[in-house]
Amino acid sequence: GDARINPSHAKLLLRSAPEALIDPKHGAFGVSPLDRMASGFFIHGERNAWVEKLRLALRVAAYVREKQRKQKQQQLLERKGGGSPSSLSSSRSKIVLPNGFFRSDCRLLRRRESYNEDDWSDARRFHPYHELIRRIVSPTYQGNKFGRHGFLQTLKACTQSDPNAFLRPDDEGNLPIHVALREGRGTG
Repeated sequence: GDARINPSHAKLLLRSAPEALIDPKHGAFGVSPLDRMASGFFIHGERNAWVEKLRLALRVAAYVREKQRKQKQQQLLERKGGGSPSSLSSSRSKIVLPNGFFRSDCRLLRRRESYNEDDWSDARRFHPYHELIRRIVSPTYQGNKFGRHGFLQTLKACTQSDPNAFLRPDDEGNLPIHVALREGRGTG
């Protein structure tokens, strides 16, 4: 979210250490860099550029979470199958973003983006605002350490950058508010 970093530089940083984005050890006060951005208290510089960096970060975070989930599944399968310690450690490899990960143009990234990577189950569409809401309502979200309602500034910045941000349905017809209702019901 740093104003001195433009979206092109953000892509380079995200590519170099994608896991750091969601790791609380890489952020101040035990808050991951993504949660710090989503908190709304650190919106700096030109709003549209900041929102673009947030969308990039959300996309990388979704990819990293999916890769980590698959690595854990693989570890469980190897343990059940009596895998050796060397094979168990190899399944926990460094996450590398695939070539062309940031290839789409900005307008498409704002709305949704197709994935056709082997690492993702099925071809998926990425909906950044759905992902943002999913993160904010998650029980593991730590951005509220900076203030209880700061995330509203994040939502405001997103709608100022893209007026229809929270009015666009995903591939199943759900709006971002539906994500909040569904996720909130599952965690309460």
